[in-house]
Amino acid sequence: MFLYLHHNQQATPMKATAQTTEKQCVVYYRVSRNKMSDQRQETDVLEYCQKNGYTIATDAFREKISGTIRNRKAMTEAIEYAKANNIKYLIASELSRLGRTNEVNDIVEDLTSQNICVITLKESIQTMKYNDKNEWVRNDDAIFLVGILTAINKKESDTTKD
Repeated sequence: MFLYLHHNQQATPMKATAQTTEKQCVVYYRVSRNKMSDQRQETDVLEYCQKNGYTIATDAFREKISGTIRNRKAMTEAIEYAKANNIKYLIASELSRLGRTNEVNDIVEDLTSQNICVITLKESIQTMKYNDKNEWVRNDDAIFLVGILTAINKKESDTTKD
């Protein structure tokens, strides 16, 4: 298992102000093998954050490890950082980057119970939302979709061996 920082195109975290703390996020990138690059994930996430006003609170959490492995170090660190620093969003380029086991459902439930929204770009998932009373609530439709897509990702992994 490797935790590393990519030396190219590193996002510089902005100092938190009243305007930026509302959309502070942590970002997570994962590739399955050492020879693979997370550059596309990084480019997509940085572009999304810039277009949508998200402030990346710290260096990206990165790892090169199979998504079939549970309790991955960088994923755990990203979750712990978000909780400890009152971060409202965890962003990944796609759901399968969070993993290819049922652990993804546990991660999403854990974060959502802490009022942290998981955003995945490819599937347009946001697990929390503001309701018509402007209250921050869980997005049950998105969480239902996470369950379905996680099952598909797990099946794909069983078939292709991540």
